[in-house]
Amino acid sequence: MPTIAAVSRPQTWRNLKCANGFSDFSDFSCSSARRSARPWAAAYVKASNTGVEDWFGYSVALSEGGTVMAVSARLEDSAATGVGGDQGSDLASQSGAVYVFRRSDSAWAQEAYVKASNTDADDRFGESVALSADGGVLAVGATLEDSAATGVGGDEESDLALDSGAAYVFRFAGGAWAQETYVKASNGGLDDWFGGRVGLSANGSALAVAAYTEDSAATGVDGDQGSDATSNSGAVYVYR
Repeated sequence: MPTIAAVSRPQTWRNLKCANGFSDFSDFSCSSARRSARPWAAAYVKASNTGVEDWFGYSVALSEGGTVMAVSARLEDSAATGVGGDQGSDLASQSGAVYVFRRSDSAWAQEAYVKASNTDADDRFGESVALSADGGVLAVGATLEDSAATGVGGDEESDLALDSGAAYVFRFAGGAWAQETYVKASNGGLDDWFGGRVGLSANGSALAVAAYTEDSAATGVDGDQGSDATSNSGAVYVYR
């Protein structure tokens, strides 16, 4: 089986290492390389709505077979919501976006332009991305999303918990991508940054979400989530 790798980088300054997303240069691109019996061959991939300081390539995920790729631009500015919205409506600064590409033979093509269902400025949708093994399930973290909802499927518009964070799950079915689930921490709090990292099981049925700066002093599994006595200790949440 051919080996596929995806690497994000600044467009021009190719000698800089920007895997952590911090750079003085903001026009990012993404390269997908494919190797079989021959040396690596690279495809050069850009967003369909490339913009200044969008940070396209901040987070990248590949399906197991290397045929589906998700690329985030966590500082993209469109006010669109859902899948396939208006890419030119730059009215929600740094709201973030994710782009899904599919490979046929050796050619990549953009398949979907993905935004949160509750797009808002400074939410950083695309802080993290993950794909299931078959590329049919996509998880996206938005660390600075502000809803005060908890659990799965809550009120997306209750912006009373600043930078609490959220995760979104999308599924590819019937030839199209659609949002399936809106996910919040069970103990969402201000500045918890839920969605800093997301992970999916191979079949897409289990989701893990990190909250870098959650404050509980609990230890182990299923401790007291309300004991906010250990600032920025962090937590991970698993959903099935």
